[in-house]
Amino acid sequence: MKNIFLFLVAGLLSISLAQAQEEGDPVAEAQAFLKNEQKREDLFKKDEKAKQADTFAGQAVGGDKASKEELYSISADIMAQLAKDGKEDPAKMQEILKKALANPEAFTKSLSPEVQARIKAVADKTESQRAVNGSKDKSLKSP
Repeated sequence: MKNIFLFLVAGLLSISLAQAQEEGDPVAEAQAFLKNEQKREDLFKKDEKAKQADTFAGQAVGGDKASKEELYSISADIMAQLAKDGKEDPAKMQEILKKALANPEAFTKSLSPEVQARIKAVADKTESQRAVNGSKDKSLKSP
């Protein structure tokens, strides 16, 4: 489950970074997008891939809105680290994201203990909810 969340976070970061590259400060814009539900909703009206990623995020957390918002918040926090590691170069940041998608466990280890704990908390909460509801990850349908 934790790897699904990492894959999802990396996907959300990639979408937000791609969207933000059109702006003056791509990192700040990407973080604003990730933290602002209205900005995301506006993008979903224009970008089907972003809307599908959001739908998948909702499915990944069993429809729990608070957990989905936490995923976006975690993604925004990771964006700061991504910007630092990529020297705020969008191409370098995209390359880091590609590597993260290829090896989510290594990417997880590169994150701060606080972010790792937050990802684990969302994963654990989702697992608990799924256990109560009797469903498993197989209910997730990739967009």
